[in-house]
Amino acid sequence: MTGGQKQALVFLALALVIAVALLWLPRHEDGAEGGPARVFPEIDVEEVSHISLQHGTAAPVAVVRTDEGWRITAPEPLVADTWRADSLASTLALLEAQAPIPGANPVDYGLVADQALHVEFGPASGSGISMLVGDAAPVGGTYIQVEGEVRVAEGLSLASLDTTVDALRARNLLQGEPSEAGFLAIELGDLRLEAVRRDDGWHDGSGRPLDSDGLDAWLRSLAGMRASGFGPPPGELVARGRIEVRAGEQPPEVLSVGQVEGAPDLWWQGAVQANPVTLDEGGPGLLDEGIRLLGTPWEPTPPLP
Repeated sequence: MTGGQKQALVFLALALVIAVALLWLPRHEDGAEGGPARVFPEIDVEEVSHISLQHGTAAPVAVVRTDEGWRITAPEPLVADTWRADSLASTLALLEAQAPIPGANPVDYGLVADQALHVEFGPASGSGISMLVGDAAPVGGTYIQVEGEVRVAEGLSLASLDTTVDALRARNLLQGEPSEAGFLAIELGDLRLEAVRRDDGWHDGSGRPLDSDGLDAWLRSLAGMRASGFGPPPGELVARGRIEVRAGEQPPEVLSVGQVEGAPDLWWQGAVQANPVTLDEGGPGLLDEGIRLLGTPWEPTPPLP
């Protein structure tokens, strides 16, 4: 065989591979020949505006997408964690499953209304979508029921959808962007200190320049505080301090910190939180550091006895 003939055979083999791929890929993506297919191809992730999750007869957990971001609407109004809500929307809109199981009895797959996870979601306009999520499939994935048909949703676990309010709610006490803050105030007892951001940096109430880099870093630390648990606290809170942060003409975000007498834990509370929270970082040192940066000598406040 000449070199030219060998080269022709190579090109022919490549052409056959490309032709097979072009014929097979669309069929595979559409779920043909037993492959998985999107369960809700008519829904785009960005169009999902409301999600409701109800496990058995428990109270439902519901979130809606608003102009200000995701909000929890049930069982109580709270700010939702953006990443967690977006993840739920993506999981549902992009869900893939095998073809329906012929003659399947939903009861055999954990798809019983008072036991399974009942999911409802959809766009702002148009009819919503309803789905039951049941047992884990032995071959991988989870059994689901959509429009009366039982299917295996590959890559889906019940834990990825089933959630609680505490797992879904926002954990950052400060919701605004630190770089957009133009005013801040710190209160501790009878002391109140204020600062305003100007074109040339932060200034105190008298117009004296402050450590702008230090204050910006302090604000980022404040914004990075995330709750490690939610209240209520084990007793009455004794106020320890208060911080206000405002951007533009927006109402200020207010963070307060308190302590239960005889207990070491500090409890912070933000305007978007229903209950005080304990924090995995932060503490009274943030108040002390903020007061130091605002230029007033201050001894760290000892804890309550």
